[in-house]
Amino acid sequence: MTQKIQKLPEDTQESLKLAACIGNQFELQTLAIVREKPPPIIAKELWEAVQTGLILPQGKEYKLLQISDSELGAALNNVNVVYRFRHDRVQQAAYSLIPLNQKQQVHWQIGQLLYQGLTPDQREEQIFDLVNHLNQGLSLIQNQSNLQAIADLNLSAGVKAKTATAYDQALKYLLTGIDCLRQTGWEQQYTLMLALHQAAAEAAYLAGDFEQLEQLVDQVACNGQTLLDQVPTYITKIQSLLTQDLLIDAAQQGLHLLKLLGHPLPDKPGKLRILLGLLNTKTVLIGKSVSDLVDLPQISHPNQLATIRVLSSIASATYLAFPNVFPLTVFKQVVLSIRYGNAPESAFAYATYGLILCGVVGDLQTGYAFGELALQLIERFQTKAFKARTLFVVNSFVRHWREPLQNTLEPLTEGFQVGREMGDTEYGSWSAHEHGVHAYCCGQRLEEVAHDLAMYGDAMACYKKLPILTLNQLYEQVVANLQNPTSDPCRLVGKFYDIEQALAQYQKSNYRTAIFYAHANSLGLNYLFENYAAAVEQADLAIPHLESVVALFIVGWFTFYNALARLALVEKQSLRNRERLIQQAVESRKKLQVWAKSAPNNYAHKVALIEAEEYRLQGSFERSLKAYDRAIALAQEHQFIQEVALANELAAKFCLGQNRTKLAQVYLQDARYFYLQWGAIAKVKDLERRYPHLLPLDSKHGNVALTSQRPLNPGSRETSHPSISLDLTAVMKACQSLSREIVLKDLLATLIQIVIENAGAEKGYLLWESDGSLRIEAEGTVNEPTQVLHGVPLTVDVQRLPQSIVNYVARVKESVVLDDAIQNLTFAKDPYILERQPKSVLCVPLVNQGNLAGLVYLENNLLTGAFTADRVELVTLLASQAAIALTNARLYADLTHAEEKYRSIFENAIEGVFQRDLNGRYTSANPALATIFGYSSPQELIAQMVHDPDQLYVDSHSWHRMQQQLQTQGMVSQFEIEMYRRDRTSVWISNTIRAIYT
Repeated sequence: MTQKIQKLPEDTQESLKLAACIGNQFELQTLAIVREKPPPIIAKELWEAVQTGLILPQGKEYKLLQISDSELGAALNNVNVVYRFRHDRVQQAAYSLIPLNQKQQVHWQIGQLLYQGLTPDQREEQIFDLVNHLNQGLSLIQNQSNLQAIADLNLSAGVKAKTATAYDQALKYLLTGIDCLRQTGWEQQYTLMLALHQAAAEAAYLAGDFEQLEQLVDQVACNGQTLLDQVPTYITKIQSLLTQDLLIDAAQQGLHLLKLLGHPLPDKPGKLRILLGLLNTKTVLIGKSVSDLVDLPQISHPNQLATIRVLSSIASATYLAFPNVFPLTVFKQVVLSIRYGNAPESAFAYATYGLILCGVVGDLQTGYAFGELALQLIERFQTKAFKARTLFVVNSFVRHWREPLQNTLEPLTEGFQVGREMGDTEYGSWSAHEHGVHAYCCGQRLEEVAHDLAMYGDAMACYKKLPILTLNQLYEQVVANLQNPTSDPCRLVGKFYDIEQALAQYQKSNYRTAIFYAHANSLGLNYLFENYAAAVEQADLAIPHLESVVALFIVGWFTFYNALARLALVEKQSLRNRERLIQQAVESRKKLQVWAKSAPNNYAHKVALIEAEEYRLQGSFERSLKAYDRAIALAQEHQFIQEVALANELAAKFCLGQNRTKLAQVYLQDARYFYLQWGAIAKVKDLERRYPHLLPLDSKHGNVALTSQRPLNPGSRETSHPSISLDLTAVMKACQSLSREIVLKDLLATLIQIVIENAGAEKGYLLWESDGSLRIEAEGTVNEPTQVLHGVPLTVDVQRLPQSIVNYVARVKESVVLDDAIQNLTFAKDPYILERQPKSVLCVPLVNQGNLAGLVYLENNLLTGAFTADRVELVTLLASQAAIALTNARLYADLTHAEEKYRSIFENAIEGVFQRDLNGRYTSANPALATIFGYSSPQELIAQMVHDPDQLYVDSHSWHRMQQQLQTQGMVSQFEIEMYRRDRTSVWISNTIRAIYT
């Protein structure tokens, strides 16, 4: 390849060498700047390389290169032709023509020429390329002003990389900038040096390089001229301590800073001090309406602003580890904001003040008003920097006291997304955690909750947010215990979580919030599975830590289940203990009644269910049954499906205690139905085990399983323009084999064997994209049968494949071919490659209609360069056919699964479900409908049921009105009408019907 390039004219060679320095893809205008020649001349120099196929022009602009010289200059003023090297080996060959001892000088000159030739906007756009060239020539620079300029450029590149969440690369740029100024930077370029250290500290924190962060903080502590200059890096250190689960250290670091800033706070305040802080805040607010605070001037006092920022940084640490300190941090922020003006952080302060008013003071209306103020202030400042934390506080601690819990889900999702976007990974992760808790508590399908928790857990692990991750894992285990029957569903030990190990760590770090969550959820599971003594024991262990979850919805949830558990235990206790348990339950119910006045959607059904249980103990059948029915209706109205199920279950138990077996069976069947809707299969199995005579598996309510183009990196080979002919016979044979398979499992086995055979691979994997993540579906080797793996997450089985290669191909949707993986600079540091040292690697995306469907990963560990161009082209062609076949097979599998799922729902629903034509003839029906009308089966109903309105309906005029409404409005909702059964007895039916248009 080198010899081929050397046969070209010297000017063409020079252009190719400099183009190789720029990258695999390069712009004509950029190369012209570097060559210091006009674009038309450079275009002519490159034409020889285009004709020989060494480089390829991109897009249609290349046609301009064929026009006359007189027209070319004017044409190139309006367009910018882009080229790329046909293969990375061509680029490497051109680059190798530059003598080794001149490479640094060449890159330095390229960087200088780009800097001089680009406009400021263009420099910003191409900052990474510009800085990369300059940095490669750093050792040649002696001029201090040049070093200062490069340091400034590295600062810009580092900040831009950090914004793009490329934290490791950002840290590299920023440390390079610091190295440029290291000798005299603090003395001669103080402002730039400080900015570099502050940005580098933040990048180190975000990259998880805590050792480097400590060094940067120490440097600022030694060289920062004022405390205010040092505060930002100390705040970053506090964030890193939180990430490392060092809550006490984080809080103490913040308290020390506050003392230095002249605003000391006690680390162990008593209740009197907290009360005085609240009174002082209320005094400052006298004469001011909450709505007026949004119009306060912007704060200008630097010391007070720094104080607010420090207070904001330790909010979560004090809330979790020093709950008595937390309100003092909030009061101080609110007072400073009112006295000195609003800062962007003030939105967070007002939100947390609303938290205290709701959770501690009990002033739900004013607390809610402060939450609304916080949201208004975020919009007023038009900044996202504090949006994640503000959305988190308002929607975790404030909104649910006045609005339906479901209203918090979307804003919490936004908080997670904004936090991720802005690098506020702490509060983004907290938002994700509370979204999971609220989704679980409001009765969202457990399958959906589990999916979200898994997604959030991956993000938290990536951000190293261990204190939040452990709570997420706790809820993953709770959901798993409910979804999957086990020998002990009450014990939070399993795939995701081990409560014994977790509690030991929580105690060690004084993580009281996590201690509460662990015991509270143990209470919930023990109650659901009727271990009432254990439930009360867990509640008693949680109560001392209630102050660590002030104002969260989990407080109301806990209060509800705590009351129910104590009432369930009453009958087996002594008289003295009975009175105590009842009194404790009554106290809980009274709290819920207060909250229900403010947010009936969240609490009214809970109050009704506790009242029903109280009436049960009092022996009042009629009042109990009315209260149970009221709880069921309210829970259903407010969409708390799991509590609809629970209320039905408790009503059934009550009826059984009164020997009302038939009525109990109705409630129990409803309970099972709604638990199934929720996805709590373990609870359903528990009910069936306890009440086999009321829930027979072969009954009409039988058991239902519900489920609710850019260039390749160096070291890879481009395959878009092959020049070797394919074995068309092999292609035809393979495509025919793929097209014959429609069953997904069979297709996977066929596909992987075909690809291995035609590529000359030793082993291969097929990965499928699902919900934004890759899953390993099949594994095959040249000598062994294919194993279908049923969607093993790539993140779980990290040692099976090189994740860096797989993720790269998934991201850019282009193939990667490595002739010797361990020699490839881009991917050589992948843990899999370091350990397994594979030789030949081929990874090809499966793309269907522009969307990534999956990818194929192949290896040959006997030969280097095993995947030749013709084999790569063959696999690429097969991949396009495979993407279509796999998509169709997946759709077929989904359709089959959906048909089975909805057939199961249809067959086992307790309501009558049907389809009929416009004349009233039933075309399909479920067993429940057949039972309602007195037929032995749906088939008998369809065959024998009359469809004459005069014979089927007691009042045929009502039927005609229903038909008219259906035809004019397209649907009928809860239209009550009296109909005849098979034996000519009448029954009132509530019809909900939707028209189907074909």
